[in-house]
Amino acid sequence: MNRWNIPRDLDAEIRERDTACIYCGAIFGSISGHGSRASWEHIINGAKIIPRENIAFCCRWYNSSKARGWQTGLIPRIVRVAG
Repeated sequence: MNRWNIPRDLDAEIRERDTACIYCGAIFGSISGHGSRASWEHIINGAKIIPRENIAFCCRWYNSSKARGWQTGLIPRIVRVAG
């Protein structure tokens, strides 16, 4: 488990899957500024909700702005497929 209680295998899967911010599309590590670093995102907030469909990476700017209530109504760019 990582420090957010995400199992190691799921952590590795999400890191491989999400190489860009799910909101703005910035590719992590390719630019300086708000899109350069990845941050764990719970699509639906809740510490006990940790399926792969509910966690992703977004840039730190979007994650912190969501916490401040600025990004209500944002829809992630990625499409989740159940199963």
